[in-house]
Amino acid sequence: MELLPQTFLKEEIMKKIALILTMTLSQTLFASTFNEVLSVIKDQGYVPQSSEEISEFNVYKTGMLPRYEVNTSTIFPKGSDQLKRDAKRTVTKSDDYLSRLPKLLHANGVCITGQWQATESSKYTGLFSKGSTGLFVGRVSVTLSGTQYSENRGFGIAGKIFPTMDKNENVKTANFFSIEVLLGLKKQYFMNAAMTNEPETGFDFSLIGMGLKIASAFSFADNNPGFRPLYPISESNLLQNQTAVTPHWFRLKAANNQIINNETDFRNEVAKAIFDNKHLIINVEVSDQSNDRNNNSVWKKIGILDIDESIVSYGCDRRLHFPHPKIK
Repeated sequence: MELLPQTFLKEEIMKKIALILTMTLSQTLFASTFNEVLSVIKDQGYVPQSSEEISEFNVYKTGMLPRYEVNTSTIFPKGSDQLKRDAKRTVTKSDDYLSRLPKLLHANGVCITGQWQATESSKYTGLFSKGSTGLFVGRVSVTLSGTQYSENRGFGIAGKIFPTMDKNENVKTANFFSIEVLLGLKKQYFMNAAMTNEPETGFDFSLIGMGLKIASAFSFADNNPGFRPLYPISESNLLQNQTAVTPHWFRLKAANNQIINNETDFRNEVAKAIFDNKHLIINVEVSDQSNDRNNNSVWKKIGILDIDESIVSYGCDRRLHFPHPKIK
């Protein structure tokens, strides 16, 4: 029997290795449908396993608003480096949800659903380009423990845009992050908050030590953790041979002329705002000049988030995952 040439064998081995690597990569690049993620945040079919999960899950099922404490002892229990591991996960793992994901910082939240709509002409590409639409799932949260109007509340929106209007189409989501002031503001309602992808830190003398430890943990995962780039949006749905053009900053703020309520818990405020206004409209504004959230002259409206539902759930607070885009 004639032996196969050595060069042929090498080529066949290399082909198999390439195939394995391709399969592995396809498993790493997570994709999901809007309805799939919606079922997670609506706790559909979810069965908690451990006693801790059951205890937490039952709070939501009784209709109560949970309050997770966020402080030095919960973030860094007994010197744990869990926050470092979490920070690393957010820039390396692209899953839209996990089996369980306790959030060490943004523990208290409410999920929102609706549509992303790019309504204005601009130089930017992908989902920023005029006429682009996509299904949307987001999570409004506070950075620390405060959920009530009388407390410091650092409002933020983490969002995932599905580059499709088909609720059953499997797609890779474009994720973003925005926060107003990391250490929060007192007597501030969500409907008045202006959130950017490079937020102010704020100042609270009692939290300086914790803030430094958090910054150190985040720096372990990325070289400028205070800034979250927007290229996942500008690169989503790019035309063939098109080069992505990305705004440096964006700002999210509820549109003017909407009914504002005075609910003391921000989760109730968001729910009532959607009910009172039928659809809650959040303006999406961009800037290449400044991240100053209060300087209206540097921001240009590029589109909206059209929000039609809010959901407080175990899946929203304990399973939903927003991959952080790493700075290139």
